[in-house]
Amino acid sequence: MKRNWYAIAILALLAAVGLLALGWLTFGRLLTIGKIPTMVTDAMLSFSTNKYVIMLIINVLLLLLGCVREWMALGTVFGTPVGQRAVLPMAGMPAGGFIVLGILCAIWRAAAAKRKEYLKKEARDTLTVHYQKEGNREP
Repeated sequence: MKRNWYAIAILALLAAVGLLALGWLTFGRLLTIGKIPTMVTDAMLSFSTNKYVIMLIINVLLLLLGCVREWMALGTVFGTPVGQRAVLPMAGMPAGGFIVLGILCAIWRAAAAKRKEYLKKEARDTLTVHYQKEGNREP
C-alpha cells in the first residue's frame, strides 16, 4: 500500500514537470513567432551599439525591477519603509520577479493603449477642425 503512494507521487511529479516543459516550449514558440527577441534587441540597439552602455541599461532595468519587487513584497525600498504594508506579498517568492515583471508589462500595455487611443482622438479632432476651416472659406 505504501509503495503505491510513492508511485503515484512520482507519476504526479513527472506529469507536473512534463506540463511545465510543455508550457516553456509553447512560450518559446510564441516568442519566436512574435519576433519579440528581435524587437527587444532593436530597441536596445537604438540607444547605443556600445556593449558597455547596453550592459549598463540592462543593469539599471534590473535594479528598477528589483526595487519594484522589494516594494511590492516588503513595502520597503533599499530597506526604508515606503508604505503601511506590503502591496503584493507573493512577489517575495522566488518567482516573484516574473510576477512583478508581468504586472509591469500589463500596466505598460494598458497605458500605451490609452495613449494611442488619445492620439487617434486628437488627430481626428484636428482633422475635423481643419475640414471645418476649409469649408468656411469663401471663393
